[in-house]
Amino acid sequence: MLIKIEWPSTTATKAELWRILDLSGMTNSVRESRNFTKAGFLYFNGNLTKSLKAKVSVGEIFTLELRFTNGVIKSRELMVVSRVPRTASRSLEPTQKYYRG
Repeated sequence: MLIKIEWPSTTATKAELWRILDLSGMTNSVRESRNFTKAGFLYFNGNLTKSLKAKVSVGEIFTLELRFTNGVIKSRELMVVSRVPRTASRSLEPTQKYYRG
């Protein structure tokens, strides 16, 4: 099953793999994602990546795996998409019907 991740930048063409780990929900925090990457548990399309500078192109379909030393493997097929830029201004009207503010 393909999971689409919305990258928080509208102008970026590349996304860091360690940050994608956190945004995809494979890890519980950004710190955990960085530690797993540095420890050598992260595999990108079957290849080991230990660098925090490893990036993937926005719009590319790829596979990320966390391979732990006890034999547990978490694998997901992902795609990073850029956020659609907001062109219209936000409404000043409340979203709730009985909002008192």
